[in-house]
Amino acid sequence: MQYVSIIKIKNDNEIEKAVEHAIKLIGGINKFIKKGEKVLIKPNVCSEKKFTTGITTHPKVIRAVVKQVLKAGAKPIVGESSIIGHSTMKSFEISGIKDALKGLKVKIIDLNTLKSRRVKIPNAIRKKEITVSEGAVKVDRIISIPVLKTHMKTLVSLSLKNMKGIEYGREKTNNHMAGLEETIVDLNKRFKPDLSIISGIIGHQGNGPTNGKPIKANLIIAGRDPVAVDTVGTILMGFNPKKVKHIKLAAEQGLGTNDIHKIKILGTSLNTAKTNFIKPISYRLPLGTKIKTLRNIIRKVLRKRMPEPYIAFDHDKCRLCLHCKKICPVKAIKLQNKKMKVDNKKCVLCLCCHEACPYNAIKVIHP
Repeated sequence: MQYVSIIKIKNDNEIEKAVEHAIKLIGGINKFIKKGEKVLIKPNVCSEKKFTTGITTHPKVIRAVVKQVLKAGAKPIVGESSIIGHSTMKSFEISGIKDALKGLKVKIIDLNTLKSRRVKIPNAIRKKEITVSEGAVKVDRIISIPVLKTHMKTLVSLSLKNMKGIEYGREKTNNHMAGLEETIVDLNKRFKPDLSIISGIIGHQGNGPTNGKPIKANLIIAGRDPVAVDTVGTILMGFNPKKVKHIKLAAEQGLGTNDIHKIKILGTSLNTAKTNFIKPISYRLPLGTKIKTLRNIIRKVLRKRMPEPYIAFDHDKCRLCLHCKKICPVKAIKLQNKKMKVDNKKCVLCLCCHEACPYNAIKVIHP
């Protein structure tokens, strides 16, 4: 039986106590962290956005977790590497996290400024080796603090998906192409969080992870098993975790349980905490991978017989920041006559550009 705590708050002044209580319900911080250990606290700070958008982890949640780690006598490090084209340190600043951590004995680091490390993945599904930041290797414990939010490709982006932030540089887009869900699971086989705490104070719904809308859920969700935590988070968003591929794969690979009957809920009940999120317009698009599986070969045949989704730019919103061009793994985007253009024959619908765009200027069109 896995234990997952849910705490619903009334206002932001209760955040610190809610985080402390959520951890206490599942055994207390000393159950997960020991004195003297180096602890990587991995929030979701994927882009240069304020926490009020629901795109980045709430600063008060991170502060509360840092204080818990310090209380255990450990050494906290808050680390992240933002989406390609975005400044991680600027993201820490704009999100409010840098200010929130003032006065605390904690390091804030851009994981991409450290050395890279090629690590082997035991019993890999897709990638036998993955390049990560040395910052994730030279620690004793990892705490994942994602936002409760949706994702255009994976439906939800929670504890397991949040670990992609330790991937180094272009490895993020490489793994999008190699098979996003499979490589999320491979990554967690080597770097499974020791503790997962979902920041559901302000969530992100619709076309996440960066171009949806904020939703006030006022929740803290915590547990040792990231698969169980993500299962509970998915249910609280109004979705079926059995239909989320990377959560299902993670359970099948022995990383945890996605069976709600094997998860004991502590604190607020599921029914009381549930907040139905708006679903992304499409989180399962065809050929978002280079891998020639039978499933994708069938899709390719079908695409010739029916209209297919495609990427388009809203030029009124576009500010020519070129984030989309920089991140595109197949070089399908270019600047032409002072406008961004996409070659939809090259585009594989990985949606990296959609995720990187800070102005919501990229749309997925469904004919």
